[in-house]
Amino acid sequence: MSHEALIRSLVKQVPPVPRNTARRRIVLALLGGGAITLVLVLFGLGVRADIGAAAFTAPFWYKAAYTASLAACGLILTLQVARPDTTRLRWAWLWAAPLAVMGAMCALELASTPSWKWAARIMYPPWSCPLIVLMLSAPVFAALALAFRRLAPTNLPLAGAALGLVSGAVAATLYCLYCEAVSPLYIFTRYTSGVALATMAGAILGPRILRW
Repeated sequence: MSHEALIRSLVKQVPPVPRNTARRRIVLALLGGGAITLVLVLFGLGVRADIGAAAFTAPFWYKAAYTASLAACGLILTLQVARPDTTRLRWAWLWAAPLAVMGAMCALELASTPSWKWAARIMYPPWSCPLIVLMLSAPVFAALALAFRRLAPTNLPLAGAALGLVSGAVAATLYCLYCEAVSPLYIFTRYTSGVALATMAGAILGPRILRW
C-alpha cells in the first residue's frame, strides 16, 4: 500500500470532531475547578465580614477586575496553546496591560506616602497571600490539565505556564471574597506574586503532566 493510500485509509477511520470541542472542554474544566476553589474559599477561609458593604465600593471591584483581567489573558493563551499550531500567539501581550495599570496605581500610592513608610507598606501585612493563591489554584490547574490530556499541545512548558496563569488568576479573584486588603501596592505585590508562582509551577509541571 502506498503512503497516499495509507493516509486516505487512516483519515476515513477518524470520526469528525465537533467544532469548538477544545474550547468547550477548557471552559468546562475552568468552571469545575473554579467551583472547587470557591468551596475552599467559602468553607476553608470564609467570606470577609464586610462583604455586603465592600461590594458597593470601588476598591473591591478594581481588585477583582485586576485579577479577572489576568485570568482572561490566561484563558486567551490557554485556548491557543491547546492547539498544535502555536508558533505565533495572538494577543499574547495583553497580560502587560493590567500590570501597567496596577503599577501606575502603585506609583500614585507611593507618591502620596512618605518614603520612610514605603518599607512598612511593602512588608505589612505579611506575605502569606501568594502562597494561599498558589494553593487555591491547584484545583483549577488540575481540572485544566485533565482537559488538556485530550487536546494536542506541542509546546508543553508554554502550555503549562498558560494553565498556571489562568489558574492562579482565577484563584486570586475568588480569594478577593476573603481578603480585605485593597491597597494597590498590596494587590500588585501579593496578588501578582501569587499568580506568578502559579505560572512558574505550571511551566515546570507542564512537560511532565501534559505529555500526550
